[in-house]
Amino acid sequence: MKLMLVHSEKDRLQIAIVDKGRLLEFYMETREMDSQLVGSIFKGRIVNVLPGMQAAFVDIGLVKNAFLYIDDVLHPHLDQQPKEKPTIAQLLRVGQEILVQVVKEPLGGKGARVTTHFSLPGRFLVYMPHA
Repeated sequence: MKLMLVHSEKDRLQIAIVDKGRLLEFYMETREMDSQLVGSIFKGRIVNVLPGMQAAFVDIGLVKNAFLYIDDVLHPHLDQQPKEKPTIAQLLRVGQEILVQVVKEPLGGKGARVTTHFSLPGRFLVYMPHA
């Protein structure tokens, strides 16, 4: 008979799977006091489109707006992208709502870096829709 043993503390969670007195699997997760944003998915609103930088700024509810580069808006497969790269202004407009995933934490005076290419990691696979 398999047993799942769980030990939880304020900043640590430990799980052990035991079968007939033998340890089969062990997991440990530590929680940092400040939350990590990388991997989080937000519904944001485009607040500024900068054609010169081929980028846009997205309000995702943080202190600083997130940064979205044009390559993170185009299709992830290079063979399915248009032959000539469109401008960011042709793809996005101010006020448009968009789903984004954080790929880089905000640092100093800069906001988070976001993408529209989602990845959802699991135990045995990483689901990447459209990629």
